[in-house]
Amino acid sequence: MHETTAILQQIADNTATDNAVWVAAVSGGAAVLGAAVSALVSYFVTKRSTQAQQDIENKRLKATIVTSERLRWLQDIRGRLSMLYKHLDMQFNLIQRPLGNMTQQQMQDMLDDYSGQIMTDVNMITLMLNDKDKEQIDLRQELQNVLTFMQQCFSQTTANAQTFNTQQYAQMKTNIFNLATIIGSETWKQISNLE
Repeated sequence: MHETTAILQQIADNTATDNAVWVAAVSGGAAVLGAAVSALVSYFVTKRSTQAQQDIENKRLKATIVTSERLRWLQDIRGRLSMLYKHLDMQFNLIQRPLGNMTQQQMQDMLDDYSGQIMTDVNMITLMLNDKDKEQIDLRQELQNVLTFMQQCFSQTTANAQTFNTQQYAQMKTNIFNLATIIGSETWKQISNLE
C-alpha cells in the first residue's frame, strides 16, 4: 500500500505545474477549436439545407409554370376548335340552305367572312400543334381535310349541283373532336405527372 501511495505521489509531482497560464491557454485553445469546428459543421449543414430548399422551390416553381402553361394551351386549343366549328357549321349550313331573301353578292360576302374566320382559326390551331406528337399531326391533317372538303362544297355551289356529303362532314367533325379529346387526355396526364 505504501508503494502505491508513493507511485501516485510521484505521478502527481511529475504532472503538477505551477504555470496556470499554460493550463488556461490549453483550455482556452480547446474551447476555441471546439467552437470553430462546431461553427464550421453548422455552416455546412445550413448550406446544404438551404441548397436543398432552393432546389425544391425551383422544382415547385417550374412545375407550377409548366402546369399552368399546359392548361392554358389546352383551353386555348379547345376554345379555338369550338370557334372553328361554329364558323364551319354556319358556313356549311349556309351553302346547303341559302337564305331566300339574300342576293348572290350578300351570300358571297357572308361566305367570304366565314372563310376568313375559318382560315384564321385553322392557321392558329396549326401553329399551336406539336409536329412530333402523332395525335397533333393527325389533327393538323384532319383540319386540312375539312378545308379541302369545304372547297369542294364551294365548287358545287357554283356548278348548281348542290348535293353535299353531310355524313362525310359529320365524320370529319367527329374525328377532330376525338383527336382533341385524346390530346386533352394526354395533356391532363402530363399535368398530373408534372412533366
